[in-house]
Amino acid sequence: MFQSRSDLEQQSIETSNTSEAVGLITYVQSLKRKMKSWEKQVDMYKEAQRLLERQRFQFPSTWLYRYVVMHPPGCTGTW
Repeated sequence: MFQSRSDLEQQSIETSNTSEAVGLITYVQSLKRKMKSWEKQVDMYKEAQRLLERQRFQFPSTWLYRYVVMHPPGCTGTW
């Protein structure tokens, strides 16, 4: 997910080259198809974390909480 976002941010919609424009459109369409599976994965991870929190699981210090993954610092509301 993060790699796809980074790749997409590197693209430019301002091009006079038709093949680059078609490539961008194709890439965006492929990301749209992947989003369904990503949404299912994120929902599964959120539910698993919620279950662990209810069980008072002690997360390691390196744990990325779901709100950090969904809203990284400096990126709030950008996706």
